[in-house]
Formats: sequence, structure tokens, C-alpha cells
Amino acid sequence: MRTPKRLLLWLHRYGGLTLGLFVLVSGVSGSVLVFGEEIEGASRPAVVHTSPDPIAAEKALAGSRHIVGPGDPALYLRMARNASAPAEIWLRSGTRILIDGHRGQVVGIERPAGTFIGFVRALHTELLLGDTGRPVLGAGGVMLCVIAATGLWLWWPGFGRLRHAIRLRAPHRWRVLLLDLHRLVGVFGLVFILIAGLTGIALAYHETFEAALHQLAGSKPRPLAPRSSPPTIENAATPLGAVASRAQAIVPDAKITWIYLPQTALSPIVVRMRSPEDPHRSGRNYLYFDRYTGDLLRVDRWTEAPLGTALYSLIYPIHTGDIGGIATRLLALIAGLAVVFLFASGVATWLARRRHRRP
Repeated sequence: MRTPKRLLLWLHRYGGLTLGLFVLVSGVSGSVLVFGEEIEGASRPAVVHTSPDPIAAEKALAGSRHIVGPGDPALYLRMARNASAPAEIWLRSGTRILIDGHRGQVVGIERPAGTFIGFVRALHTELLLGDTGRPVLGAGGVMLCVIAATGLWLWWPGFGRLRHAIRLRAPHRWRVLLLDLHRLVGVFGLVFILIAGLTGIALAYHETFEAALHQLAGSKPRPLAPRSSPPTIENAATPLGAVASRAQAIVPDAKITWIYLPQTALSPIVVRMRSPEDPHRSGRNYLYFDRYTGDLLRVDRWTEAPLGTALYSLIYPIHTGDIGGIATRLLALIAGLAVVFLFASGVATWLARRRHRRP
């Protein structure tokens, strides 16, 4: 009969081997995506902006009219990420039209599945399976956390022997060295691996986790988006530049990151903004405008969000490492690489053990 420790060792060893492909995919793709926007930006044409974003927004959308067809409407306008980056029109099909916001000219067309970062992002967030891949990723994240926790339990020597356990026993013997490195990387990287795993689980099951946070915090989710006034013959679409200018005036210390375009007759125009204290790279301030009159319908500020919403909003920047700037992004990169090393060293140790046991 196996002892509890032997059962945990069996679970840790063979659970890790079973999850091998998942670990490799998650670790490598996650490490790449830590600096995915910089990599993606380096491959795009540079443009020069000499006009403010509100004007660039309207010119960007106007410049893509000859490309956006009735069967593939524009969903979002992403503002330029920096002074030399293009604005982006995101279509329902997933295609992105890159725009020189000052001149209103198309400078490129991207189909995310056809770009390196687009492929890596789809692999990391959906396993290339669309919405089906998310629960699979969540289940893999649960197993990753279990394997990490059992690894700590199996290694733990007790407080009295802790100092002697944090060392390399025989650096000249590669199998012993590899096993010691596997243990030490697992121990010192445990916190960051668990953070990446737990936040990944929360993102995979986002509706469940956000509802649970509201339940624990005793808060209620924000109400649904307000509706625009009913269209009339006299009504015309409000210029995006005017909407963006008004949003900037309402929240002057924030930067416009996205404009969500209305998809139905009563949908509002939504301007998303990032304020200096906002940890999310795209911001969590939302301003809703009537698509016909341009009237402000509602402002959802990050600092006034319900507690459950505010807590859940921290999960994504923690997962990506954005929460603390370049230092935490580097930690997220190291965590991804550590997971890959743990799998590779675990497989190598297991194979060496099997060869050693052969008669």
C-alpha cells in the first residue's frame, strides 16, 4: 500500500509528464506575450502623428470606409499606442486595419491569425480552439497549481534543515545537479507560478470568478450599458472626434485607449480611457455617449467601481505583469520560463532514472 508521500510523488511526477505539452505551450507563449505589444509594434509601419487623438479617431475611421464592408462591420477603434504607432480599426472578422491617424490613410491590414503575435496570443488564450479552449486552459491551470503545491510539500525539509536543503549537493554529477536545480527553481519560483496559474484560471472562468468576488465583497456588478435615444429622420451619427473630445474634457488626466462603436440602433458609443492610477494597460474608465445626440449617458470611473469589479480588474494586469511596470513584467517572463525549465528538467530526471534502473 502506498504512503501519502508516495502517492503525492506519483501525482507530481506523472501529472507533470501528462501536462507536458500544456506547460510548454503556456510557458513559452506567456513569456513571449509579456512583451507581445512591443514585438508586434516593431513589425508595423511607423507613422507620424501631428494631431491630437480625437481628430485622429475620426480620420482613422473615415480612411477605412472603402475597406469595411456591410458584412464585416467595424467593432472597435484602438487609438495609437505611441507617437509613431498606427491607430487600429478592428472588424468583426478579426481583421485589423492599420491607419495613419493624421492623414486618414490605410497603412496596413492585419489578420491576427496570420501574424506571429496573433498566433501566439490565440495559442495562449484559447489553444487555437476558440471559446472551447478556455475551459481546457482553466483545467490545465488547476492541475499546474496542484503540481506546484505538491512539489513544495515533497521538498519541504522542515525549518531545522531548511538551510541545508537550499543548496546544490553535487555540482559535478549532472543528474544530482539537475534534480537540485529542479527543486530550487520550483521552490523559489513557486509564488510566481501560483500567481500565474491562479490568475489564468480566473481569466478562463471569468464570469464565475467575477460573480464570486461580488458575492464575497458584498457588491453588485455595474448595470448594463445605457441605450441611445431612438433614431429619427433628423438624427445623424455624432462625429467620433466630437465624442472623443468631450470624453477627454470630462476625464482630462486620462488617455483614450479604445472607442467601442455601436452595433445596433440603440447601442451607445463607448470611450475607454486609462487614468494614471489605473493598473490595466487599456484602462477601466468607461464613458457612454448617445450615438445620435452625443449626450453623455453615464461615466464608469475606475476609482468608483464596485469592489468586486475592482478586484477582478486587477487579475489581468497581475497575470501579464503590468501591475508594477517593467519589474513585474520581468517577473512574469521569468515565471513562464521557470515553468518550461521545470518541465524539461523533470522529464530529463525521469528518463535518467528509468535508464539507471534498467538491468
